[in-house]
Amino acid sequence: MNIRSLRSLTLAVLVAATTVAHASITSYSDFCSGQSILYTSNSGYFDLNSFNATNPFSWSDTGSQYENGYSLFGYGSYSSTLAASSTSLDLVGRVYDYLEADNYFTYSGGYSYGSIYKQGGFNFTLDNAGVVNLSQTTYGANQSGGGYTTCYSFLYLDGTYYTYTPGTVSFTVNVSAGSHVAFFYSGVSASNTGYAYNSQFSYNNANYELRVDSQPVPEPTSMAVLALGAIGVIRRRHNRSA
Repeated sequence: MNIRSLRSLTLAVLVAATTVAHASITSYSDFCSGQSILYTSNSGYFDLNSFNATNPFSWSDTGSQYENGYSLFGYGSYSSTLAASSTSLDLVGRVYDYLEADNYFTYSGGYSYGSIYKQGGFNFTLDNAGVVNLSQTTYGANQSGGGYTTCYSFLYLDGTYYTYTPGTVSFTVNVSAGSHVAFFYSGVSASNTGYAYNSQFSYNNANYELRVDSQPVPEPTSMAVLALGAIGVIRRRHNRSA
C-alpha cells in the first residue's frame, strides 16, 4: 500500500467511524396563562376569568353587558399543542380575542372597559448549543379608537422582544448551553367613555410557534480509536518494507 492510498484509507475510516450526537435538552417546564376582564361603571367587574396551566391546554370565555345606552362585549380563546423530546421542544398556540365597546347615545353617563391577554411558553436548559425558532402568523388583527383601545403581540426570548405588533414574522436565534426562556403574548383592550356616539373594538387572531432544536455535536467513538490503531500498524509495516 502506497502513502496516497494510506492517506485515503485514513480519511475514510475517520469519517465512517465518527458518529454524530445531539446535544440534549436536559430539563424544561412549560406554561400558559390568560385573563379576561370586563368592566362597566354601573356593574363593576362582571366578567373576570383567568387560567394558569401547562400545555396542551384549551380555554374560552364570553361576556357581554348592556346598560344606559352603552354596551361591552368580549370573547377570548386559547388552544395549544406541545411536542417534547430530549432534543427538541415545539409549542404551537392559537389565540383569538375580540373586544367591542359601544356607546349609543351622545352622552350615556357611563363608561366601559375590557381587556384580554394570553401567553404561552417554556423554560429550558441545554447542555450544548441549540437553535430557537420563533414564529407568529396573524390571520387578522385591528383596533379602532384611541385611549385604552390597543392590540399587542409579542415574541420573547431571553430578555429580547422580537416583535411588538401583529403580523406574520419568523426569527431564528442561536443560543448557547445553559438556561433559557421563550414565550409568546397576545393582548387586546377596548374602552368607551360614553361622551359621544361611537364604537371601539380590538381583536387578534393568530398562531404562534416556539421551537427549540439541539445542534448536532461530532463525537468520535471507540471504533475511531481502534481504526487509528489499525492504520498505525499498516503504516509501520509499510515503512519496514520500503
